[in-house]
Amino acid sequence: MRHICSSLAWCEPLVNHLAWDENVQHALEVNLTNTPAGLELAVSSTPISRAVGVLTCLAFVGSLVGCGLSVPSDPDGTLATVTSGELRVGVSPDSGLVDVSSADPTGPLVDLVDEFTETIDANAEWTVGSEETLVGMLEAGDLDLLVGGFTDQSPWSDRAGITRGYTAIDGADGRSLVFLVPLGENAFLTKLETFLDEEVGP
Repeated sequence: MRHICSSLAWCEPLVNHLAWDENVQHALEVNLTNTPAGLELAVSSTPISRAVGVLTCLAFVGSLVGCGLSVPSDPDGTLATVTSGELRVGVSPDSGLVDVSSADPTGPLVDLVDEFTETIDANAEWTVGSEETLVGMLEAGDLDLLVGGFTDQSPWSDRAGITRGYTAIDGADGRSLVFLVPLGENAFLTKLETFLDEEVGP
């Protein structure tokens, strides 16, 4: 028996339906294959006892839900640490985006960071430096976020987590700008991208 699902979440009710046949429970052998039309769900069944069948179905459906509804996490707890605390931001000067000629950085990217800190009740602490220096500090755990002229062609993708690109930021001049976060801190990355999507579009 084969069915096409658009996602793992869509497969769940189908598996629930297939798992029951009145008073006879079937063991399911399920294979998911990626196809151009969607996820192809191939199901074969063998009659077994009702109790064993219940356990089989629950275990499989639980794995589907777990895969489809996984929640981003921060191994180092960045989002929890900066929320209602201090957000350590590294800024790399870039004409039209970040100006560091005064005591505190200014510019469109700085404004976005300030607005983001308001959503998590945090205070920004700024560190000015070159991209290389700032990425090293991010890796060492000394910074939480980097902004500057970073684009979606950034060479730092193997050393930092990178947001999706944003072209609607003032001063971008057609560039697809990204923000850098500590590698693997996906809950923080998701929170930041959600904010940026609302403010400057996906």
